[in-house]
Amino acid sequence: MTTATTPPATGAAVSFARRDDVRIVALYGAVFALLLLAGNLAFHFLPVTEQQHRWPDHPVVETLARWDTGWYFHIAEDGYFYDGPGRQAATAFFPAYPAAVRVTAFVVRDTILAGVLVTLGAAIAASLLLFRWTRDKFDRSTAWLTILLLFLYPFAYFLFGAVYSDALFVASAIAAFVLLERDRPLLAGVAGAVATGGRPVGLAVLGGLVAVAIQRRGGLRGVRFKDSGVLVAGFGFVAFLAYLWWRFDAPMAFSNVQTAEGWNRRVGLDMIVKVDFYRRWRDFGVTLVNNVLTLQALLSVIAIALVPAVWKRLGWGYAVYVVAVMGIPLATSSDFLAMGRYLLPAFPVFAVAASLLVDRPVAWRTGVLAVNGCLLVWLTTLFARWYLLS
Repeated sequence: MTTATTPPATGAAVSFARRDDVRIVALYGAVFALLLLAGNLAFHFLPVTEQQHRWPDHPVVETLARWDTGWYFHIAEDGYFYDGPGRQAATAFFPAYPAAVRVTAFVVRDTILAGVLVTLGAAIAASLLLFRWTRDKFDRSTAWLTILLLFLYPFAYFLFGAVYSDALFVASAIAAFVLLERDRPLLAGVAGAVATGGRPVGLAVLGGLVAVAIQRRGGLRGVRFKDSGVLVAGFGFVAFLAYLWWRFDAPMAFSNVQTAEGWNRRVGLDMIVKVDFYRRWRDFGVTLVNNVLTLQALLSVIAIALVPAVWKRLGWGYAVYVVAVMGIPLATSSDFLAMGRYLLPAFPVFAVAASLLVDRPVAWRTGVLAVNGCLLVWLTTLFARWYLLS
């Protein structure tokens, strides 16, 4: 089974699409300005927890540089180091984002500013690509609601300038699937290589591309030779392992450090069933951190519950991708910490959620967006004040 060719757009349609693009960028800029203001006000006027790396010479964007920013900063500036298994090391962080930051820093002459710009550029690209993909799969109204759900998602502050790799990973993942839907499997593989070179969970992008490529052809028998281009997506992952082997004689150095004190990622039954999450509630009860962890658990449950709808409305290939891109971090998080942002690449979930909400009464949609927006602003202020929440 082959995919129908999209008819050429008329001049009016192109003009209409450009207006949508401008509006998306304007909306993104407005949300960015609001979150930047909220973060700065909170950082300067509310109590701040113990601080790690500081960049006081960046008075406006410093609130975007927290926690793992220090790792990305030092990789971009000084490269990788590895001290052996069980010790924290830079090898835990994949190279796509710090490499992009380093290249950008050659132009702007400032690594923190470069990190902010890479995040902003990648997030804008991701939103424009997501709008096109959702519009093609559903309709324009659903596409707009999808963008609103993404921009106001409680943990979307990682897409609004934070010096973290999330925005680039999301952008490269969406780009890969958009290109595949445009019947450009080789270019899809190239975009996917950026994703697999950005995080270990990037392998979910490779698996998802293979699944969607098979789905588009109606099964394995319909697959064409050119569809094998999606396999190029594995290059990013393989290249990083080859580098670690060459540099440290340890191709699994990214995994060997996960058991280090402070990270404590030992995959096992206790981690899978989230024993630490229950212990936190037993030992500490209602606390700010426990509430945020519970929010991340709730969002994970909602995303999992939407997988059947993803299968029904988008096909089994996208369901495979969603299960993989959510399942890998779920299996390696002992208490749901960071799951809020790890759900960001599960873009089919956002689109399907929008398709379910778009025909609901306006009050439903407004309520969901309002609650999400309030949570987003609140979590942004906590992030700016050095709370480790995701």
